[in-house]
Amino acid sequence: GNAGQTVAEILEKIHVLDEEFESNLSTMLAPIWGTNQYWFRVKGEVKAMTAEYGSPTLFLTLSCANTIQQI
Repeated sequence: GNAGQTVAEILEKIHVLDEEFESNLSTMLAPIWGTNQYWFRVKGEVKAMTAEYGSPTLFLTLSCANTIQQI
């Protein structure tokens, strides 16, 4: 496993393109919203639903817009 490794050891694995480490890292990052791994997984789920059920006839996104400043 990768537990107990120093930052230098992890950076070295990234530098030398350790495929096993990269695979583990991708798995660890997949549930974190905003990472490439997360969106890759979500895209796969959407593609699977489209393949199973066909193209959507209505696509709706709602937002509570909690970042808009009050006047």
